Amino acid sequence: MVRYQVVIDVGDNAECKVFEDWLKRYQNEIIGISENSGCGCCVNIFTVELLDSVVPLAMFNQVETDQALEMRYGLEKNLLINDYLNHS
Repeated sequence: MVRYQVVIDVGDNAECKVFEDWLKRYQNEIIGISENSGCGCCVNIFTVELLDSVVPLAMFNQVETDQALEMRYGLEKNLLINDYLNHS
């Protein structure tokens, strides 16, 4: 398992679309995801835990897995991702 942080510029439609398409493609292979820690008006910031087989985007920055962060797993993970995709 590898943990990454991703910062998405809300004003960059292309960047948002790339991240949304990536979420749709890998939703079932994402182990966990954090709540959005960005403001939402300028940036969205997520931390994702991925299987080693998942290809991260260039905008992802690897972070320590021992970082204290509340992650969502299983059904909560899927609900959070679907909520983000339906409201973006």
